[in-house]
Amino acid sequence: MSSVQQLLIYRHGDRSPINKYPTDPYTEEDWPQGFGQLTQVGMRQQYELGQFLRKRYEDFLNSSYDRQEIYVRSTDIDRTLMSAQADLAGLYPPHGHQIFQPDLNWQPIPVHTVPLKDEKLLKFPLSNCPRYEKLLNESLNNKIIEETMKENQDFFDMLSEKSNLKVMFNNVWKLYDTLLCEKIHNFTLPSWVTPKVIARLAHLNNLGMEVLFRLHGTQDKSRLQGGE
Repeated sequence: MSSVQQLLIYRHGDRSPINKYPTDPYTEEDWPQGFGQLTQVGMRQQYELGQFLRKRYEDFLNSSYDRQEIYVRSTDIDRTLMSAQADLAGLYPPHGHQIFQPDLNWQPIPVHTVPLKDEKLLKFPLSNCPRYEKLLNESLNNKIIEETMKENQDFFDMLSEKSNLKVMFNNVWKLYDTLLCEKIHNFTLPSWVTPKVIARLAHLNNLGMEVLFRLHGTQDKSRLQGGE
């Protein structure tokens, strides 16, 4: 008799920016753990996700942790490892004999990983894939993208001048990511970063995601970059 299995995939919680742009008034020291790290907002998000999953699968999972029932895999990156641990804290609060410290509502649960150089299952993008690179270049030459680049050239020029970063369609996410993280955490943004600028950056960033995964060769892109 075969056992029923479920596969659940999720991303990390809220994080600090990956980097700064040249004229950014904030530095890595303005973030408690530096760049690219899980924030306390992200920790709470993942803990609440664990609590949600506990309710969602209450008839599927044991109420207490059973090592033979669940296997957790993460990429070997601080924010993803910490996200998995925070999620498990919400999913499996200790009960009965699992309480090893009376004033601590937590128990250690294994999170498995492999070195990033060996990661073929969860990491994106996978490098050294000529076919994917070809599909990506073909997507960038899509009429929609070419028109978007032309329509936004003045916008890119303004961003480049203000940020001192050469902003183009294929790297606009870098600037947007930093500004979005700072906005979420209530940092005071430069005067040129208006709501309209943020909204336009968001649109271009989303279109950039379309290039990575859709627009052209969607099925092949998914096959080449979605796991083994």
